[in-house]
Amino acid sequence: MTRARDIADLLNAAPPDADTLAELKAAIDDNSAELAGKASTSYVDTAVLQYLPAGTPFHWPGSSPPPGALARDGAAYSRTVYAALFAAIGTDYGAPDGLTFNVPDDRGNVDRGWDNGRGVDPGRVRGSEQLDAMQNITGTLNLSAGSRFGSGTGAFSVSGSTSQGAAAGGNSGTLTATFDASTQVRTATETRVRSRAYLACIKY
Repeated sequence: MTRARDIADLLNAAPPDADTLAELKAAIDDNSAELAGKASTSYVDTAVLQYLPAGTPFHWPGSSPPPGALARDGAAYSRTVYAALFAAIGTDYGAPDGLTFNVPDDRGNVDRGWDNGRGVDPGRVRGSEQLDAMQNITGTLNLSAGSRFGSGTGAFSVSGSTSQGAAAGGNSGTLTATFDASTQVRTATETRVRSRAYLACIKY
């Protein structure tokens, strides 16, 4: 591949005669063609990953990790074969025995920056896994003895009514109070952030 300084030397040549300009064009064309050829192979993956330290987590759009990386799927690996990765993460994510160690299992997880004393997500240990949770949803149910109607605020709603009995001086009928969080927020079978699914990987 033509190096950047070779092209720079041609650019700085004085005076820039026709031969120099033609040579410069050829150098740029050769450089672009070689880069384009390597971009279609694993060369780009390997070239980029070699500059990342072992233990660097990232996401990948393919169904299997690129060369130089492992899926973050909780699997166990040899401490000697993957010595650099073991030196980076140790047994923080598990160790089946004295010869292997586990990578983190981040399938279905969302990465989050470690709080590290800021106070936004207090009490977290680096590398710890956190279950889903949601902020409290509240509401008020307004009912009073002898009333014909009721009302609700927030996630509460009231349907139905009562009527007074003339003879007995009492009430009859039914009021139904309903709590429904979906009237206030989007709901699903889990509490989650909006996301896109990629393969969680780690550099070894």
